[in-house]
Amino acid sequence: MSQRLTFIAVRIGLLATSLCIAFIGIEVAVRLLVPESTGIHIQDPHIGKRMKPNMNRTMSQVGCYKSQIRTNSRGFMGDDFDDAKPEELQRFAHVGDSFLEGVHVDTDDMLTEQLEKLIPNSEHLNFGLGGQGTFPEYLTYRHYI
Repeated sequence: MSQRLTFIAVRIGLLATSLCIAFIGIEVAVRLLVPESTGIHIQDPHIGKRMKPNMNRTMSQVGCYKSQIRTNSRGFMGDDFDDAKPEELQRFAHVGDSFLEGVHVDTDDMLTEQLEKLIPNSEHLNFGLGGQGTFPEYLTYRHYI
């Protein structure tokens, strides 16, 4: 009886191992062969991905939203800015996820644009990227701010 149980346990172990290897192989194949991009992101060597630079595009989903987005030459939402901060302005850099990125609203209606209208003599830079977590946000700060 114990030989039979050992035989069944070995077969179940082999089956489970084979299924795990098959699922891992399928996952790797899908990640390599099926594009994930919506056409608005590019690979970035520091943070993984960022928006395509100098993009002016309409984003939409039927029955949900329609927005006009604009990216700067660095691949982040909003207009270009000089590295040197103008003396008369306070400059704020905002880092965050899709809520800050704001592809579902027109660029002129994003949080950072609204803050510039509310706070006189201020410049608010939007470094938001959808799907980011704390570590990629830190890398954005380290490499781009």
